[in-house]
Amino acid sequence: MKKKIITICLGSGRCGTASLAYLLNSQKSSLVCHELFPILPWVEEQQRDNHNKGMIQFKFNQLTHLSHNYNLVGDAGSYYLLYAEVFIRSLINNPNYEIKFLVMKRDKQATVNSFLKKFKRQNNNPLQQHDGPKNEWDNSFPKYDCETIEEATEYYYDDYYRISEELQQKYPNNFRIFNMTSLNSRDGVNEILEFV
Repeated sequence: MKKKIITICLGSGRCGTASLAYLLNSQKSSLVCHELFPILPWVEEQQRDNHNKGMIQFKFNQLTHLSHNYNLVGDAGSYYLLYAEVFIRSLINNPNYEIKFLVMKRDKQATVNSFLKKFKRQNNNPLQQHDGPKNEWDNSFPKYDCETIEEATEYYYDDYYRISEELQQKYPNNFRIFNMTSLNSRDGVNEILEFV
């Protein structure tokens, strides 16, 4: 039996994950969604392993259920980052599935600026503890104890891609970072599709 490919599209946000999901979804026998519910929380390892096993299993079941009808299935969401190693370890020796994580990376200042505009437009701040307006996305971001939302966003960007680089070094066959500009060239798109 041919292995089914499960693909997770990652990135800090404001970096092209929706476009990446669209690209992959347009391939033959593929179904790649964008931010399937439920949204996963950003939590520390001991909490993730103990408290959220059911949610992780549910996400896995969502994707494997879809794979009955497609050769490639996936989802895009920044919040998968902390769960990537759990997925990889669960599937690395599975004869039926192959797991691929693709991380989109955009220039830091452009990403921060885009987030700041979005936060202002939505009147929310998911990166700091506060008593102001919140939405369902607040739990999917880490919290930073710093003076400004701009500073918190910069810390988030740095942490996100530090973790991504560590995972890429540890699992080079399953985890890869791509510059967002890869989506704008034939060679870049081919590189992405070859990895998948």
